[in-house]
Amino acid sequence: MRPIRQHRVHRDRVGRPLGRAGRLLAGLCSLVLALATLAPRPTAASVDPAIYRGWTVESFDIRGLPDALPRKLAPGLALAQKSGGFFGGSRAPFDPRALDDDLRRATLFLARSGYPRATVTPEFEPDAEHRSVRVTLAVEPGAAVVVRDARTEAMPPGLEPLAAKVLRLEPGEVFTDWEIDRRVGELLRILQENGHAQAAVRADVSRPDSVSARITFVVNAGPVFHFGRTIVEGAPADLEEVTRRSAAIRGGDVYSLEDLERADESLRLLGLFRRVNVRTQPAGPDILDVVVTVGLAPPRSLNLGVGYWTVDNLRVEAAWQHRNLFRAGRGFGADASYSPYEQSAGIQLWKPVLFHSRTRGAIALHGRRETEESYELRSGDLDVSATYLATLETTWAATISLSVFDFVAKSPDANADGLGPNLLSLSLQWTRDTLDDHLLPRAGLLARVELEPGLPSFDFAQRYELLTPQVSTFAPGPGGTTFAARGAFGIALEASNASELLANKRYYAGGTGSMRGYTRRALGPQDAEGRPTGGVAKLELSTEIRIPLAWRFSGAAFLDAGQVWESRSAIGVRDLRFAVGPGLLVMTPVGPVRLDVGFPVGARTNDPPSPVYLLSVGQVF
Repeated sequence: MRPIRQHRVHRDRVGRPLGRAGRLLAGLCSLVLALATLAPRPTAASVDPAIYRGWTVESFDIRGLPDALPRKLAPGLALAQKSGGFFGGSRAPFDPRALDDDLRRATLFLARSGYPRATVTPEFEPDAEHRSVRVTLAVEPGAAVVVRDARTEAMPPGLEPLAAKVLRLEPGEVFTDWEIDRRVGELLRILQENGHAQAAVRADVSRPDSVSARITFVVNAGPVFHFGRTIVEGAPADLEEVTRRSAAIRGGDVYSLEDLERADESLRLLGLFRRVNVRTQPAGPDILDVVVTVGLAPPRSLNLGVGYWTVDNLRVEAAWQHRNLFRAGRGFGADASYSPYEQSAGIQLWKPVLFHSRTRGAIALHGRRETEESYELRSGDLDVSATYLATLETTWAATISLSVFDFVAKSPDANADGLGPNLLSLSLQWTRDTLDDHLLPRAGLLARVELEPGLPSFDFAQRYELLTPQVSTFAPGPGGTTFAARGAFGIALEASNASELLANKRYYAGGTGSMRGYTRRALGPQDAEGRPTGGVAKLELSTEIRIPLAWRFSGAAFLDAGQVWESRSAIGVRDLRFAVGPGLLVMTPVGPVRLDVGFPVGARTNDPPSPVYLLSVGQVF
C-alpha cells in the first residue's frame, strides 16, 4: 500500500479550518487509516476480486512453489501474459474470470506435478489512486508424492536392459504426469525399434500411502514384423527406382520406426517432391509393405538475387535449374553473378543417390574474373564433387577442383612464390544450418568448417592448407529482441607468410558481414600505396542486439572485433581492432535493407579516423 497523505491543517467541505472537535475526529480517522495499512494484505477469502475489474495489473507473482515450477506454471496463466514491447510490455486489465481460470489451471498443474493437495490463494495489493493492483498467487504445496518404484510388466526379455535405463529413478523423484508420459513414449519407441510395430504401453499407478506411488508399465508387445516390398505411388516411372533407392528399406529387415523416419527425410532431401508420406500396410501375418506416396515438385526453378553494399556496390545473381532434365533425378543448372569485383558464370550437372541413399554427385564448369586493387585474376574451374546429406540440417561435401588461371599482380606484395598457370585443390566442408528464417533469423545457428589443401600438380607443385571455421548464432530475447553473434577464423597451415599464397587464397577483412568499422578489405596488411594484400590468418568476432521499433523497422547495436595477419609469427591478440555502432533495418519485399554506422574504438594512427557508413540489402551475417 502506498502511504496515506496527511495534512497539518484539516478543513471542512468549503475550505474553512475545522474546530477542536473536528480536528479530533480527523485525527481519529487518520489513526484508523494508518492502522489499516498495517493489516495483512486482503486475500480472495476476504475481498471480492470483482471490485478490481478493469484495473491495471501492475505485477503478477507466484509464491511458495519449489524449484523451477513457477517458470513452468506462469506461461500457462492468463494473468502472467504481457503484450509485446522491448521494455516488457503490459498486461491486460484485471478480469476476475481470468483469475478463476488461472486458479483452476494452477491447481491442475500442481496435481500433475506431484502436489495433489496443494492450495492456491490469490492475494491483492491495490492502489486505489492509480486503479492498479498487484496480484500474487500464494501456494501451499503440501507433501509431494514421490515415486517409490517403477517396473515393467510383459516386456520382451531381450529388451529389458534397455527398458531398465528408461525406468531408472532419481533419488526422491516427484511423481509427475509428464515423466510418466515420457517413459511411456520411450518404452514404446524401444519396442518399435525392434520390430514390434503394433506394440502398446500403458501406465498403472498404485498409491501405497498418501505420499508415494508405484508405477507399472504394462506392455503389449505383439508380434515382431519384417519389411516387405517398397511400393511407390505418385512418382513418374523414371523416378520410381530413384525413390526406392533413396528410401533404402530392404525387404526382410526387421521393422524399425527409425528406418521409416529416415526414409521420409531422405526423400525430402532429394528436392524432387513437394509432398512425401511414408507408411506401412499389412502384407502377411508378420510382413508390412512400405508405401511411399509422393507429390512431384515443379522441376524448373529460376532464382534472382539483388544485393547492395556501400563498399561493394551492386551484386546481381541468377540461377536456373531443372531437377530432372535427364530423367531419373539427373538435373542441370546454370548460374551467373556480377559485382564490380567479381564476375562468374557456370553450369552444373548432378545425379542423386550416387553411392548412398543420401549422396549426390556433381560436375561443374565455371569461369570467373576477379578485379581487386592489388591483383586481377581470370580462371576456368572444373569441379567434381560428392555431397552427403546427413540430415535436413547437416551436410558434408568433398570437391576436387582443377583451375587454369591467368594472374596479374598490381602490387609487388600480391605476387606468390612459385606461381604457375594451374592449380589442383581439394575442399572438405561440413555445414550445419538450423536457422528458423534465412532472411531475418531469430533462432538457430549456421556453422561451417572448410579445409582446403592444395594438391601438387603440373606447374604449381607447392602445397597449402586453408582451415576456415565460422559460425553465426541467433537467440530470441524478450519483447521481440534478437541476440546475434558471429565468429570466423582462418589460417593457412602450411604457409608462414602471405607471399606463399595465391592472392585470392589469402584472408581479408573489413566491410559489411566482416568488420564494420572498416571499409572493404581495409583491415590487415597493405602495400606502400594502401592497397590490401591479404594475410595468412584472420579472426572476426561480432555480437549485436536487434530491437523491433515500429512497423517494419528494427534497430541494432553492435560490437565487432577483428584482424588479419601477414605471417603466422605475427599473430597476436594485441593487434585486434574494435568497432561499435548502431544499425537501422527495414523489411521490404526484396528482403531486409540495413544501414550500419561503424565507429572504430581504440584506433591507432593508421586506422580510419572517421565512422564508416555501410548500406546493405540482405542479412549482415
